[in-house]
Amino acid sequence: MKGLFTFAASVIFSLSMMSVGMNVAHAFLKGPEDGRTGSPADNFATCATAGCHDSFVLNSGSAVFSISAPDTYTPGEEVSITVLFSDSSSAKHGFQLSALDAKNEHVGLFNNVDNKTQTGEGDYISHTERGTDGSSWTVVWMAPSSPADDPVTIYGAGNEANGNGTNKGDYIYTTTASMVAEDAVPGSCAAKSIDVPNSKIKLLFGENDEVAVRVTGDSDCVAEGVKVTASLSKAGKKRVEISPESVETNENGEARFTITAKEKNGNAKVTFKADGIKGKKGKAKLVVKVRKK
Repeated sequence: MKGLFTFAASVIFSLSMMSVGMNVAHAFLKGPEDGRTGSPADNFATCATAGCHDSFVLNSGSAVFSISAPDTYTPGEEVSITVLFSDSSSAKHGFQLSALDAKNEHVGLFNNVDNKTQTGEGDYISHTERGTDGSSWTVVWMAPSSPADDPVTIYGAGNEANGNGTNKGDYIYTTTASMVAEDAVPGSCAAKSIDVPNSKIKLLFGENDEVAVRVTGDSDCVAEGVKVTASLSKAGKKRVEISPESVETNENGEARFTITAKEKNGNAKVTFKADGIKGKKGKAKLVVKVRKK
């Protein structure tokens, strides 16, 4: 009788533990609870803890878990971030992200771009059940309206799951990526407008002149490394040539072009366009008057 009782208790305990494992595994499919990114704000907690996905030591798997994010962000604008597992053949994958400033406080807000991810208040974002079938996710982080206490660090934890329906046999990984506000990068200047100091020039047949186009940002800072492309109207092509067709701005924010007059009277309209600047501020126009004498 005692042996039968012991056997029954053992069975009940085993079933109970299996139920716990199944519940944890189901929770994984639905997404982890907030606070599992391994960040200082999470007390470095991940799902690689006792009673969760604890079969292996953290970051002991052979896959590569990474976060792809730009080095800089513009305050008040969206940043696209990609989370990726590579070198993995597992059946299921999951993740969770958070963003902290230099004071280890949550900053900005995460948003979904599809049904593969989910977020509550925006401090965390993670996979959905549908999202576990893939191994990469794209999310959006909305930067704060003013520069944060940089750097902003994106903390990520990933789950490489074997898909056996339990919380056993899964690998947990952590990784980070950092960003700073664009204006906080030494020597950087976000291009906002393009200008041609002299909007009209005159050339005689066969003459040439160098034109400097200037690209600037806020507070008239000079934008270096911005590609500027020159184009001619149909009539303009009959009257002048431009070299080069495109060039990047130098350390003074200038893109220099040489314009050579052909042997045809009239006006040539030149349009200069700066990459990355939308609308009218991204274009500047020049009129070249071509005359025989």
